[in-house]
Amino acid sequence: IDVLVITSGLYREHFQKQICLIDKAVRLAAKGSDLSNYVKQNAQIIETKLLKNNYAEFEAGDLSKARVFSAAMGAYSPNLQFAIPASDSWQDDNQLSDLYISRMGHAYGGNMNGKQVKDVFRQNLKTVEAGVFSRSSNVYGVLDHPMVAAYFGGLKLAVRNSSGKKLEMYITNLRDSNNVKAETLEHFFNRELRSRYFNPKWIRGMMKHKYDGARYMATFTEDLWIWDGTSPEMVTKDMWNEVNEVYVKDKYNLDLKNYFNKSNPHAFQSIVATMLDVIRKGYWDAPEGIKKSLAKEYA
Repeated sequence: IDVLVITSGLYREHFQKQICLIDKAVRLAAKGSDLSNYVKQNAQIIETKLLKNNYAEFEAGDLSKARVFSAAMGAYSPNLQFAIPASDSWQDDNQLSDLYISRMGHAYGGNMNGKQVKDVFRQNLKTVEAGVFSRSSNVYGVLDHPMVAAYFGGLKLAVRNSSGKKLEMYITNLRDSNNVKAETLEHFFNRELRSRYFNPKWIRGMMKHKYDGARYMATFTEDLWIWDGTSPEMVTKDMWNEVNEVYVKDKYNLDLKNYFNKSNPHAFQSIVATMLDVIRKGYWDAPEGIKKSLAKEYA
């Protein structure tokens, strides 16, 4: 197996020694002579591409083995969590994947400390077949933390737009140390969506926290939009229809309209604005009745 490691800015700064060890391991593996040495094979392919792009021979050989990437020193995210909601700043998702590659295309390792090499990063992305992300906390999942959609969803989008391939996505579920398991992202995502955000018990719990509970409801809606922007095949029309039923139409009769008005009217405005934006950008083909209803609510 060959591997591409994309690390957060926080991990990059706290685990420099581990990053250097991974880099060293890749370079040792690339020297191996086995017939099925994918690290070596990919390094040779990348080196050939770099030589054609006028890299010097030594530099091409060195960069072809770079496998650990992150944002530039002093930067801490792919910024997709800001770009996608700022929907007037992009026309199609190629611009989003280009942003991801530009932000995360900095190589780290033994003799590299944040060198921006977008073309090297893109060449690595072209051969990625599966992505893995871990969750060890029961507090945070994949829908209440925009960084997950920005990093992991951004990876999926960047691979698709670099290679044309659909990336297989997995969550390493470490929440129960006695039952560690790998799950598909779709399974993990859908379970969280149903057990939390479409669950009246969770909503009632948030309502007890008044202003802040409403803020978490608005954050969920925006995070769902970020996932839709990076993984549109995973976020369905039915999911957005259900957001409308639960939070706007109040299908569980929780008196949400009164709650939002008293506790945090801006959160409700944000939820409705996000849904209208998703429709406007063509990610949710909402029925005409829902469009008119949301427009009226927003006004």
